[in-house]
Amino acid sequence: MPTNRNNSTAEDHARMQVVVQELKNQSDRGVAIVGGAWVEEGLLGMLEAAFQPDPTVWKRAIGNYGPLSTFAAKIDMAHLLRMVSPQIYSDLNAIRSIRNAFAHDVAHKKTQEQLSFSANDIKDKCLALRCVSHEKWPNPRHAFIRACAMLCADFEAMQTFVQIPHLGTVNAYGEECD
Repeated sequence: MPTNRNNSTAEDHARMQVVVQELKNQSDRGVAIVGGAWVEEGLLGMLEAAFQPDPTVWKRAIGNYGPLSTFAAKIDMAHLLRMVSPQIYSDLNAIRSIRNAFAHDVAHKKTQEQLSFSANDIKDKCLALRCVSHEKWPNPRHAFIRACAMLCADFEAMQTFVQIPHLGTVNAYGEECD
């Protein structure tokens, strides 16, 4: 479960620099897989910070067949809990889709060409990422890396103050309980 996040800014920044440097040195496939994993990890940290600190239940929830075992499930949970905007929800699904294409397909399904960020469908998804659209990245690979970095920084920041309201001692009917 999350530890005290109050003084982790320098540590988070240093880690982000290491990951960004790793991404710069990767192939397109490596960028998509590592970048997607980085975003999934950041999203998971934000979700974890919001829930009751119960390591046993948390481990089950994110385990092999737990309700938060997939990237898609984590994205949906953050959306349902209103932790991300509809635009970020869309961006997260685009990043997941790009990651999955590189992770599960050897070649482009329609053209049989090697997958790359210059493939039209992947390029279009990267350049449509709303979290970086205002920056006008001409290179889809750079837009993808920037989006991953921006989302992870936001998720790190949110871990400090995100909290789901406690229902207290009220049952499903709104009656006070002991």
